[in-house]
Amino acid sequence: TDSPCPVARPVWDSGAAPEVCSGVGNCLLDRTCNCTLGYSGPACEYKKCPSTGFTWFAEATPERDGNAAHRVPLFSKTIECSNRGVCNRASGTCACDDRYSLFEGDACDELACYVNVTETCSGHGRCATLADFAQDTFLLGPAGDRVFANYSAANWDATHLRGCLCDRSEGLFDWNTSSTSYRGFFAQAYTDWTGYTCARALCPTGDNPHTWGVDEVQRLNCTATRGAFNVTFRDAQPPARIPWWANERKVEDELEKLSQIRDVDVNFVHFANGNHTFKNNTACADGQLIEITFKSERGDLPILYV
Repeated sequence: TDSPCPVARPVWDSGAAPEVCSGVGNCLLDRTCNCTLGYSGPACEYKKCPSTGFTWFAEATPERDGNAAHRVPLFSKTIECSNRGVCNRASGTCACDDRYSLFEGDACDELACYVNVTETCSGHGRCATLADFAQDTFLLGPAGDRVFANYSAANWDATHLRGCLCDRSEGLFDWNTSSTSYRGFFAQAYTDWTGYTCARALCPTGDNPHTWGVDEVQRLNCTATRGAFNVTFRDAQPPARIPWWANERKVEDELEKLSQIRDVDVNFVHFANGNHTFKNNTACADGQLIEITFKSERGDLPILYV
């Protein structure tokens, strides 16, 4: 006898027996199939592909919500693959338009970032949305605090448009850094990666060494009566090995053996009052600091690592 609703073999299972509504839908009184969520077709024989309320190419018309572009028509609740891919009805997955590798994501709803063979953003950044960029952008307020930009994550492009957010150097607010950010012949300073693909390294910048200014001063605290400790700067290897009994000259000599330091002055300072006069002549004396003044390395320097 004739079935009240369409009978089909589902395309996602070629070995299955034909069933009413492909076995994944209900037969309605008007002899149409009410498909289970995720299936489509007159007999529910197809799998649906991911979709959102967004489409890449759709002009603003009065029929669309808010008369805004990139919205699907009201009569079509969703657009599969965001109009930038082909739906595989057997698997329910989108094959995004890969002619220029511009789109990706389950629903082809994300702008792809640059990939250099296998490394996204040349290995020196991460793929970020416009919302990510907005959260990462700030100005310095009158008190030196961070004032972030205003943005709305509800705007259509906030989570769909993406680009490379490049690694940046260590600075005032401790931005992300990596050892690959070190550059320069002598100073080897942290610098930013830049460019659309994050493939360009900025050269080190800093104060002209022939101008008057304030030298970088860092202090170490060591309390010990035996042994030694290691100190390094900008990942220099091997580290400087400082014995507990070292005097100022010994500490200075060991630090200047590091490949990233050319010239420092070392003074022992009384912990309580910063006095250079009342001090012990061993590096790890109780109540004393090791004061290191950089004479050759310029700019905002990373801290010594002990």
